[in-house]
Formats: sequence, C-alpha cells, structure tokens
Amino acid sequence: MKRVNVLTEGAILLALFAVLTFMTLYLPLFGAILMFFMPLPFILYTVRHGLKPAGILTAASCAVPLLIGSLFALPLTLIFSISGIVMGHFYRKKQTAGALIAGTLSFLLSFVVLYAASVAFFQVDPVKEMTAAMDETFEMARSMMAAVGQEANEDAIQQLEEQMKLIGYLIPSVLLSSAFIFTLLSHAAAIPVMKRLNVQMAKIKHFREWKLPSSIVWYYLGVSFLMFFDLQEGSFLFIAAVNLLFMLQMLLVIQGFSFIWFYSYVKNYSKAIPIVAVIVSLIVPILMYLVRILGIIDLAFNLRGRVKK
Repeated sequence: MKRVNVLTEGAILLALFAVLTFMTLYLPLFGAILMFFMPLPFILYTVRHGLKPAGILTAASCAVPLLIGSLFALPLTLIFSISGIVMGHFYRKKQTAGALIAGTLSFLLSFVVLYAASVAFFQVDPVKEMTAAMDETFEMARSMMAAVGQEANEDAIQQLEEQMKLIGYLIPSVLLSSAFIFTLLSHAAAIPVMKRLNVQMAKIKHFREWKLPSSIVWYYLGVSFLMFFDLQEGSFLFIAAVNLLFMLQMLLVIQGFSFIWFYSYVKNYSKAIPIVAVIVSLIVPILMYLVRILGIIDLAFNLRGRVKK
C-alpha cells in the first residue's frame, strides 16, 4: 500500500512538473515567476521519500521535454530536478542553511556545465554573442546619428563598450550570484507549500537579523584600493580583483537591505515599506549605491545598536 502511495504521489508531482515546465516555456511573463517553483516537486518528493525514489522521479521527468515538444526543456529539467533533490535532501535532515548552500552549489555547477556544453557542442558562447550584439547596437547608433547630421557622443559610447567588456570578466560572479538568487527564490517558493503539508523545517534567521562580519568592509576597501593600480586587463589578478569587488559590493547591498528591514521593524513601519524600497532600488540603479553605503555604515559603525538606543 505504501509503495502504491509513493508511486501515485510521484505521478502527481511529475504531472505538476510537466505543467510548470510547459507554462515556463510558453508563457514568458508567468514563466519568469513559475521557473522558481520548478524544483518544488523534487523538493517535496525527496523530503517525503528520500533520495532513491527522487532519483527515479528525475529519470521519469526526462520524458517531459518529449511530451511538450521542446528539447530546450531537457537542460531545464536536469537543472531544476537535481537542485531540487539536493535541497530536499538537506530539508529532510532539518538543515535549512545546508539546503541553501548546497542548492547554490548545485545551481552553480549546473550553470557552468550548461555554459560549457553550449560552447563545446553548439559553438555558441553567450557572452561573445551578447558582446557582438551590443557592438552592432553601438555601430547602428553611430550610423543613425550620422544620418540625421548629429555627432555621436563617443565618450559615452566608449564608456558603455568598456562596461560591456567588463561583463565578460564578471562571468564567475554573475554565475554565482544567479545560483544564489535561484536558490533563495526556490526556497521562498517552497516554504509556504511545505508548511501547508506540515513538513517541518529548521528555521533560519529573519532577513532583518542578518549581519555580516564587519571585516567585509575592510576587504571591500582593500580591493577597491587595489583597483586604483594599473592592473593588466585580462590578467588573473585583474579578473580576481574585479570579481571579488563585485561580490563584496553585492554583500554590502544585501546588508543595506537587511538594515532597511530591521529599521522598519524597530519603528513599527508597514511591512510594505522595505519591499517597496527594494523594488524601487532595483528599478533605479543609482539608489543601489546608497543602499551599499548604508550597508557599510551598518557594519563599520554598528548602526543597529544606535537605532535600538
């Protein structure tokens, strides 16, 4: 009887995964949101039944791309199924923090393998393709401005070209950041469902209670100082410094957002205020600098302690 229930539940979750995959691929607006629910069937199945049945479910899910008529769904299936199983395994062991770390590593490894496969088997380098597309856009902008008798702002265009070149060096940081974001959003999608199904999870600190080591500020200042030197572009030291600076900036931004949540909580403001602050900051990039500065002040001068007083 128990085996029948396991198989029945697996069939239901497989059908759910097929629906999520179909909607992610063919409904772009909803797909961007539903994508983060794709690991959920594998998380639930692993938590309830363990690794071996979840592995069988993953093997069965490889037929989903054939059912919906899209081979592009195969890498999506492998990425989200494996990451879901990894996260579910740690949830089953009541290790929520472990689930987030292992999920990030799983997504990161999947992204790296997918990128390498794209270059090796299809001779398509997404970074080079994006750079080439941007170069064409810049040339088109120059041609259009010349056609109407106006001079192109070469300084602005050159600055944009340098920024696009920098993105190529930031691939390690971009992949790691993307993996963490995918894991965090998949975790957020799984929480209410698992609570609804009475699946016990080890609690982690509320976001407003997150506080990174204050030494991060000194690392950030040190790497920022290093960038003032004329590092050879493309060298190992240059790439390492650029990626380290990017990751430290992201950590300080996270710290800044955490302080906004903390401040709103202490002052009994509406829960909507920190959410709106995050959304507006993402829409208006210049505000991210202010959030980063806020994170630096919070770590360096114990801003939270002053607010509590």
